Amino acid sequence: MAPVRLAAPSPLPSAVLREGISSPPSAVAAWTKMLPVLVWCGLALAVGVKAVISPNRHSVWPVFATASDHWRTGQSLYAYYPGLDMYRYSPTFAVAVAPLAALPVRLGGCVWGVGSVLLLYAALRALHREVLADEPGSPDRAAFLTIAAAGVAPMAWNLQSNALVLALAALGTTAAARGRWWRAAVLLAAPVFIKLWPLAWAAVVAAGRPRRLGPRLAVALAALAAIPALAASPETAAGVYQEWEYVLRVGQGLRWPGYRDLLTVWDLTGVPVDPLVYQVVQFAGGCGVVIASLAAGRRPGCYRRGLAVGLGAWLCWQLLLGPGSERNTYGLVIPVMGWEVLRARRAGAAWAWPGGALAVVVLFSSGDVERVIGQYVPGSTAVLPAAVAVFAGWMVFDGVRSAAGGRGQQPTPALVSGPWTALSGAPEDRPENELPRREDVHTFPAVKEAG
Repeated sequence: MAPVRLAAPSPLPSAVLREGISSPPSAVAAWTKMLPVLVWCGLALAVGVKAVISPNRHSVWPVFATASDHWRTGQSLYAYYPGLDMYRYSPTFAVAVAPLAALPVRLGGCVWGVGSVLLLYAALRALHREVLADEPGSPDRAAFLTIAAAGVAPMAWNLQSNALVLALAALGTTAAARGRWWRAAVLLAAPVFIKLWPLAWAAVVAAGRPRRLGPRLAVALAALAAIPALAASPETAAGVYQEWEYVLRVGQGLRWPGYRDLLTVWDLTGVPVDPLVYQVVQFAGGCGVVIASLAAGRRPGCYRRGLAVGLGAWLCWQLLLGPGSERNTYGLVIPVMGWEVLRARRAGAAWAWPGGALAVVVLFSSGDVERVIGQYVPGSTAVLPAAVAVFAGWMVFDGVRSAAGGRGQQPTPALVSGPWTALSGAPEDRPENELPRREDVHTFPAVKEAG
C-alpha cells in the first residue's frame, strides 16, 4: 500500500485568534452586544447637551479653560480668581488644553466632555480585551462596559478630568500588556501632568518590566515636563512650576469636606491621627500594591494578570490612602469592581462581597444618596471608603485563595488561545500576550501510514 500523507492544516485566521470560535449571534446576543454602545453614546450625548445648556453649573471645564487663557496672556495660573475654583493642575496640562480653551466655553466644554467619554469607552474596551478578559471573545464584555458607564457618569457629568485620567491609564496599561513600550511610557506619563497620583501606577507598571519600560517612562516624563518651556521660555516655565509646587505643598495638609478616604472612617472615632503614622501606612499600602502586582504576574505568561491585579490594587490604594479622594473620584474603581464581580460569578466563587461593595459605590459616588441617608444615619460619609475597603479585602482573600489552590500547578497550553498568548513558545523579547506570528502557529507534520 502506498503511504498516505495528511495535509498540514492551514494557520488559523487572525480573526479567529483574536475573537475565538463562536456560533452565529442571535438577535438577543446582538442587542446585548449593542447595549454598551447605546449606553455610552447616550452618556456622551447627555454630557455634551449639558455642557452647552449649562456650561458653568457643576462643571470644572471653566477652570481648565481659564487657566489656559491665563497661561496664554502671561497671568498666574495658581492665583485666586473670584467666581472660580483654584487651578491645581500642572502647567503642561494648561498648555495642552489650549486648542479647546480657544473655543467658546460652551463648545469647548462640549468637545471636552464628549471626547473624554468616548475616549474612555474605547480605552476600557481595549483594557478588557487585552488585560482583563479571561478568554478570547469574553461574553462579559458588554456587562463590563455597561457597569463601567455607571461609574463614569458622575465624573463625566461634571466635566472632571478623572475620566481622561482613567482613559490614559487604561490605554497605557493596554500598551504595556501588548509590549508597546514607548506608547505605554507616553500614555502612563500623560495623566501624571493632570493629577500627580497616577505616577504611582506608572511606577507599578514599570516595576514589572523595569528594563523595557523604566528608561522610556523617564524620557516621557521629562519630555512632557518640558512642554511649558517650549511654549514660553525656560525662565517662565520654571517660575510657573515653582508656583505649582507651592500650591501642592500648602494644600497637602488641607482636608476638604468632600474628601472620602480611610481618614474619613477614622474621624468617626474622634481619635487624632499622627501625620507620620499615616504616611507610614500610605507607604506600606503602596508597597503592597507593587507586591500584589508582581506576585500575580510572576509566572510565565501571567504578565497581564499582574497588570489587572495591580490596577485594582492601585485604585483601592488611591481612594483609601492616596491624596484628594473625593466622592466623584470613586467612579474610577467601578470598572475594575465590575470586572471582579463578573469574573467571580463566572468562576462560581462567592461574589456577594464584591457585588455588594460595587452596588454601594455606584449608589453613593454621586453624593445624592449619601446626603439623603446622612439626614437620618450619622457617619454616612464613611460608607464609600468602607465599601472600597471591603472590596480590597476581598481581592486579598481571593488572591491568597487562588495562590494556595494553584500552587504547584502548571499552565495547560490550549489549541486556540487569545490575543495574550502565543500558540507556541515565544522568544523572550516578545511580550507574553502578543499575537502569534504565522510561522509560530503549530501545524501537524506529515504522517506516513505503515503498510
